[in-house]
Amino acid sequence: MKKYFMIVMAAVLSLGLLAVSCKKPANDDDLIDNPIDNPDDKPVTGEDASLQGSNYYLIVMDGVTSEKIASKVVADYRPDGEGKNLWVWDGTYEGGTTSGLSFYGLTEGWVCLKVTTVGWSGAGWQVNNIEGKAPDWLKMKDLATDTDKYYLHIGYKGAAGQAHIIGFGYAAGGEYKFAIGEGSLDDAGVTYNAIAPINNNGKFDSKEWNEYEVKLSDMGIDFSKDITDANVLWCLSGGETGKEINLDAVFVYKK
Repeated sequence: MKKYFMIVMAAVLSLGLLAVSCKKPANDDDLIDNPIDNPDDKPVTGEDASLQGSNYYLIVMDGVTSEKIASKVVADYRPDGEGKNLWVWDGTYEGGTTSGLSFYGLTEGWVCLKVTTVGWSGAGWQVNNIEGKAPDWLKMKDLATDTDKYYLHIGYKGAAGQAHIIGFGYAAGGEYKFAIGEGSLDDAGVTYNAIAPINNNGKFDSKEWNEYEVKLSDMGIDFSKDITDANVLWCLSGGETGKEINLDAVFVYKK
């Protein structure tokens, strides 16, 4: 049985994350770097194609960008330390140190996880179906009406030759797993080859943010099923100590 502990950072309210832990947490910027006060921030003007859609279900997004699309947000699954949490499984990740600009070219933070010495790794964005705590969870069922127009969007950057597995869905309706990055990664005897990014001419670039999108209709998930407590999204990075996964701009939206 997996043991879970939650790392939540009080310094990253802009991402909807708070930090509590049943173990002593490290520094406040463990998982997400603190925003930097920089007047030269590139503004989010809406020209990015991924911000031109509708019906956004947020999982990872900085506060500046989320404010720009606030009128189009249907549900917010970003951790709040109550009904919505980012759980690291069995201490298999620790917070990494971010550098550079975010996916949208801002000095806001993003999720950075580094594999520890346990020999495997995993973390999940869990939303509990608790009345008054996470009512947005029930809105996931609305995706069943038009899965051909909804996409899971992910911004990722990392080292060359490293792949990570992303899982999406929930137990009742099924789940879908795929790999991002470069190369492949095994999970439970199944090898997942990294899919191509939709930017950078379809090739992974270790020096840039790589953008991924997967159409929900290709996932085979039945979103009409009743929802219980579950991870809406999770990541696996294997057991290589020090391997990092940087995630930003993670959400579902309608094109």
